[in-house]
Amino acid sequence: MKRGELRDYIRLLADELTEAPEGLFTDTELNSLINISQQNVALALVPFIPWAVTKTFLISVTANKREYDLVTDFSLSDFFMMDGIFHNENGYEQKELLYLERDQLVEYKIKGETRDPKVWSYHSAGIIAFDPTPDQTVADKYLASYIPIFKDLNDDSTHNPDQNKYAIPFNGSSILIPTHPLIAFDVLKQWHIRGEEESVDINERYKEMLNSTLFTMQQSQGVTWKAILPVKEMINR
Repeated sequence: MKRGELRDYIRLLADELTEAPEGLFTDTELNSLINISQQNVALALVPFIPWAVTKTFLISVTANKREYDLVTDFSLSDFFMMDGIFHNENGYEQKELLYLERDQLVEYKIKGETRDPKVWSYHSAGIIAFDPTPDQTVADKYLASYIPIFKDLNDDSTHNPDQNKYAIPFNGSSILIPTHPLIAFDVLKQWHIRGEEESVDINERYKEMLNSTLFTMQQSQGVTWKAILPVKEMINR
């Protein structure tokens, strides 16, 4: 659905086909809610079907360099949240690199060493760090998966990123077309916040649609479960 179609669908579901002052929201206000809901739905999908929402980039490490700026070092302009960092180098199992909080680096006494990295962490906003600090320069050592910031929809019918026109949710992703109705129901969750019974009904319909969509997409892709080793064992391997 394009933005104009999505807005019409929302008004149809709400049984309010005209905009303010006759209706509750103007088209401009509803457009803002649609953009908020696009991000809400993306975050709801990530834990279950990350392959459909995330993007990837390669990480090259430099000897004795611990910290890396996501913008400066990797040219990322749409980064929102990291999903995971995976080994990409020949000779390594293609497993996920362990993530630790900064206080855990102290707990496990891993910070300050220089050898093959065992973990990654957030050093500060927009900067990631590897510990131990890499002792070699290696091109494309890791493959990182991240959740992007999806562009706000700014056009009702024309989708052309080259002209900075976005009409289709999730940057025009065809994979996520089945999730477009979830955006409408998420908007209605905001729309009906003032009515308790209406809010309960909308929330239930949203959950049913979310579960149905996830079930279908997970079945088509397949789900793989993997065991996670204890932190100390992963660090010392």
